[in-house]
Amino acid sequence: MSKDDPQFNLRIPLELRAKISKAARDNDRSVTAEIISRLQSTFLDEEPSEVAAVHEIIDRANLLLRHFKR
Repeated sequence: MSKDDPQFNLRIPLELRAKISKAARDNDRSVTAEIISRLQSTFLDEEPSEVAAVHEIIDRANLLLRHFKR
């Protein structure tokens, strides 16, 4: 993601923001990256199953890499 990407203002309940923030910390991501990852995953059902499986494998591999780099 670059600074040239458009911004989007969003109001969310405080409890949801807290859950997203915790998930972002747990996944070693920024809040923005966590939200984008979760939004993108909702579209996986629209992709062919092979493509969705590859995306899931990549996401899990990236999570493992971040975990072991600590």
